[in-house]
Amino acid sequence: MTLPETLTFACPACDSRLTVPIALAGVVGPCPRCGTRIQAPPLPVPAATQSPVHAPAPAAAPAPASVPVYAAPTYATTPPPQEAPAGPAPGGTGYKPEPRQLPQRVEGKEPIGRRMSEAMRAQDDEVVGGYRRSPLVRMIIPALFLTVLLAMVGVILLFLNQKPPVEVTPLPQPASPAQADSGLNSGSGPSHSDLPPRAAEPDESLPVAPPADPGGIGASSRPVDLSSQPVAKPPATSSATQVLEKFLAAKTLDERRPLMETATPDDELKSSCLSGPLPVCIGINVGLQSDSLVERSTDYFYTVTFARPNSRGDSYDVLVRRRGDQEPKVVVDPFLDLYGGRLKKFATTPTTAVGTFQARVTVIAGLVSDPNIPKRDNKMILKLTATQSENHEIATVYASTSSRISDLLKEGGGLSYGQSTPCTIELLWDVKDNPAHPFIEAISIKVLSWNQ
Repeated sequence: MTLPETLTFACPACDSRLTVPIALAGVVGPCPRCGTRIQAPPLPVPAATQSPVHAPAPAAAPAPASVPVYAAPTYATTPPPQEAPAGPAPGGTGYKPEPRQLPQRVEGKEPIGRRMSEAMRAQDDEVVGGYRRSPLVRMIIPALFLTVLLAMVGVILLFLNQKPPVEVTPLPQPASPAQADSGLNSGSGPSHSDLPPRAAEPDESLPVAPPADPGGIGASSRPVDLSSQPVAKPPATSSATQVLEKFLAAKTLDERRPLMETATPDDELKSSCLSGPLPVCIGINVGLQSDSLVERSTDYFYTVTFARPNSRGDSYDVLVRRRGDQEPKVVVDPFLDLYGGRLKKFATTPTTAVGTFQARVTVIAGLVSDPNIPKRDNKMILKLTATQSENHEIATVYASTSSRISDLLKEGGGLSYGQSTPCTIELLWDVKDNPAHPFIEAISIKVLSWNQ
C-alpha cells in the first residue's frame, strides 16, 4: 500500500480545513489561521489486504518478509531519526523519515487560545477600565476640554488687557452759556434787540486747572466737555459770549479791532469780510473749552449760525481766547479761513505755494477709492470742515501713510479716526504725479489747535 503525501484535517478551534505534508503527522503546532496549538492526526493504519505481487527482485537483494507498517508516533522525547538514504525502499514503497516529536498536550485540557468573533472584538474595544463608554461620554469629554481651554485663554487675555484706573478730578468750569443764550439758539428773531434778558454768565476771570496732559503736539490745548462741569458765579466783567456778540454785530473793521486778535496783515483785513457787516446771526451754540498753563490762556469754542436766503443757515466754528487777566478776544484767523473763504479758495484753484490753514480735521478710516489718486494704497483721507459736524465739508485732502500725520494717529496724541479735531494744517497741491487730476496733499499738522 502506498501512503499519501499529505494529510487533510479540520482545526478543532476554528474549523479551518488544513493540509500538511505526511512528514508532519502527529506533530503539535499553531493553527495558521486562529493560532491555536493543535496536533496533526497520526499516520493511518492500513487494513490487512492481500499481499501484492512484486516484480522479481535482483538476486543480490532479498525480498522483504512483509510491507512495513508505520505505527502511531510516540510523544516521548527521542533524538531525531537519522535521514535515510534516497531511493526506493524494499518492497517498492517510498521511505520518509519520521517527523520530529514535540511534547504532547495534556489530554482533556482546552486549547489556550480560542477564536474570537467580530462582535466580541468590538465589545472589548468599547469596554475601558471596566465600564462601557457610551457615545455621549465620547462627545462630552472633548467638549469639556475645549471649554476649559477657552476659559483659560479668556482669563489670560483679560489679565493682559487690564489697565490701571485713572483718577479724574472734576475741574471748576464756568456755566454753559447755552442756557443763558437760549434766545439766540431759538432762531425766532433776526436781530439781537428782540432777544430775552441774558441769564447768568460764567466766571471766566478765574483760572481753570487743566487735566493732566501726556504731552506731544497739542499738549498745551486739550478740549474739556463743559456739560459735566460745575457752574460758577457770573463775573462783573465782560464774558466771552458778550465779546462774540459785539464782534458779530459790528458794522466796520474799526469797531471789531478792539474785540479781535490776528496775525493777518492789515491790508488783507481791509479787503476781507471783516471790513463790513456780517449776515444776521440766528444762533450761538457753546462748544468745548481748553486751557493752556504755558500760555496762561483759555480758549472758548462757539458754533455760530448765520442766516442764508432759502436755507436753514450756515454754521461755522468761532474761537474766543482769554489771555491771563485780559479781556477775551475773537481769534479771527480761523474765522477768515472758514467763513472768509481762504481755505475754500485754496481748495478750488491749484497752486504751487504751500498753504497753512486752521480748520477742523477728521481722519476717515478706510481705503482711498478714487482711481485718480496716485499710490492710493499708501494714502489716507482727511476731511476739512467748518464745524464739528462733517456735513459742512470745505475740502478733502490726502496724506501719506508714512507722514507725521500717520505717526500722530499711531501715538494717540489727540488725533484719532472719525474724531473732528481743530488743527493748524499745511497743504500743498500735487500737480506732478497726475497732472490731469491734481489733488491736495496734507504735508503736516503743525499743532492740534488753532494756534499759529
